[in-house]
Amino acid sequence: MLGVLITLAVVAVVAYCVLKNYYPPIILLIAGFVMLICAAVMGTPPMAPEKSTHFFGFDLGEAFTALMRSRLPGLGLNIMLIAGFSVYMDRIGASRALVKLCVRPLQAIRSPYVLLAVTYIVGQFMALFINSAVALGLLLMASVYPLLVALGVSRASAAAVIGSTCCLDLGPASSNAMRAADLLKTDVVTYFVQDQIPVALCVIATVAIGQFFVQRWFDRRDASKLSAEGAGEKQDIEKAFEGAGPVHYAFLPMLPLVLLIVFSPMVYAGVKLSLQTGIIVSIVIAFLVDLITRRGFKDCCKRTEAVFEGMGKVFTSTVSLICCAELFAMGVNKLGGVFTLISAAASMEGAGVWVMLFRKSYSKLLDVFSDFFPHFTRVRAAFSKVGCIQLKPLEGQ
Repeated sequence: MLGVLITLAVVAVVAYCVLKNYYPPIILLIAGFVMLICAAVMGTPPMAPEKSTHFFGFDLGEAFTALMRSRLPGLGLNIMLIAGFSVYMDRIGASRALVKLCVRPLQAIRSPYVLLAVTYIVGQFMALFINSAVALGLLLMASVYPLLVALGVSRASAAAVIGSTCCLDLGPASSNAMRAADLLKTDVVTYFVQDQIPVALCVIATVAIGQFFVQRWFDRRDASKLSAEGAGEKQDIEKAFEGAGPVHYAFLPMLPLVLLIVFSPMVYAGVKLSLQTGIIVSIVIAFLVDLITRRGFKDCCKRTEAVFEGMGKVFTSTVSLICCAELFAMGVNKLGGVFTLISAAASMEGAGVWVMLFRKSYSKLLDVFSDFFPHFTRVRAAFSKVGCIQLKPLEGQ
């Protein structure tokens, strides 16, 4: 029971700190160390005896070091290389070239809500190669958004579709896909092709159709606002393509995915290509293409700095968070609080009866409280409109 109380207290403090905008990795790291210390006091050491440094203070550091060693060469390095490649593609103008190539055909579609649905599909396709959701969103907002508004779609609908283009975490470059493939003991390309694509095609089609009908319904409901919104924005579309590379640069962001699929067990198993090697090869090819196209060796070398800038930024924002969160999870597991709660819930026979009794008593308590505090009745009614408080008792009570 003590483990449960400590776990709940630490989780509450972590939640408070995160809400107050403290740096999440260090908060999770400190919380993990606190729980490991508490677990050690309760008889569960942070490290197994065969891996112990034989000094408790060093064992705490060794626990985190072991997590770093297990994550950095694998998932951590994958994420950093992907981020570095993505920043490099943006630096040389390849990302903008890809968006320009994909967006140009959309301008031939004159039906606003057909364009809305197609925008979602094209955006989801581009998300496979532009791994930064922020970068893709900004590019689409600068290129497709004015076109949608000029055709009569409301600003809210256009922004909603663009914001949802990264809602599916797809592709070998996805950290979630890497982790899922690791758990399934398969390579990430096989997982992407055999497991993700069949589901993703159905989801993308469903969401695109839903965007067509839902956004049109909302726009018709707010039809009076549309005429004033769309004026004078179509001329801004060209600004999105400033800094875009030549048209053949559009194929550079696709290189890692193409290489990984071609040299995979599903296509050609004679050559084994890892994700990390595929990205490194793609960076080298992109560098050579940039050098041949622009013929400025010093400038081309300078632009490759973006690779390491991107790797460093994603380490501070994502990889460090993963490692610190895993130490936090280790502390939770060592304390045994979550396991205790799960075991207690599983062993409770007739738990539903207790929940029903609590619900009925809670409703009676609200009635009594409302009698003594008339103003609370209005607050309660306001909450009930959004479903926060159930006022009606269950049938049969």
